Amino acid sequence: MEFIQAAVTGRSGSTVRTSSGDFSGTVLVDATGWRAALAEGPGSLYVNRRWMAFGIESEVECAFEPGLHFYFLPEVRDGYAWAFPTGGFVRFGVLSYLGRSKLGPALERFMGRFGLRPRSVHGGFLASGLRPPVVDGVFVAGDASGHCLPLTGEGIRTAVLAGFTCGALIRRVLDGECTRDHAAAEYQTFIAMSRRKFRALMWANAALLVLPHAVIERAASWFSWGRPLRAFMQHYLGIFSDPSEAANAWPQ
Repeated sequence: MEFIQAAVTGRSGSTVRTSSGDFSGTVLVDATGWRAALAEGPGSLYVNRRWMAFGIESEVECAFEPGLHFYFLPEVRDGYAWAFPTGGFVRFGVLSYLGRSKLGPALERFMGRFGLRPRSVHGGFLASGLRPPVVDGVFVAGDASGHCLPLTGEGIRTAVLAGFTCGALIRRVLDGECTRDHAAAEYQTFIAMSRRKFRALMWANAALLVLPHAVIERAASWFSWGRPLRAFMQHYLGIFSDPSEAANAWPQ
């Protein structure tokens, strides 16, 4: 197996044009991130900035209370801030649901609440909204297909789950067990099964943009209780997953 690192410059049918030459394949998969380099064509509206958030974070060494911490603060009125401890480090970040990219000052103010300053900063766009999973015969997974979850901005888990399913179906095509069209139909059905849950998260996302902070605070407090949190997480973890497995993934 050969791995080639190159920039995609276009696609014609099953041939991908890159900075290292043209390459053809029996099945193409677009996992190029929010730009969707293979699925997006000239004049295409596949990449819709309306459903894209933007976030940045900085990792610093410090002591912090365990857990995943989310904050709704004036620094990012159109999003949220977070602090995720990892070993002896903490990842502090801010996100704009509306895709604002100039978040450096907001991150500085947020970390200033803890007496800290950002070090190296990284981030980018987060694509949600469930774009079509198959375009012109190309399978699309991860941010390229809008698999980043609205509201929370989680995208790695959903990208991995969609990628596993996509890869398993393509393996069946290459082994002659099914046609590419059949695999495409199964993949589309798999994604569609979670569409209602995506839509619910999008409505919650929209609500956070208009609700006063006092209301958000009360709602967050209510959700922190065992039963509401457990019910939410079982549905949340069921996105792109078997419902029975999701029910067992969150402690009773």
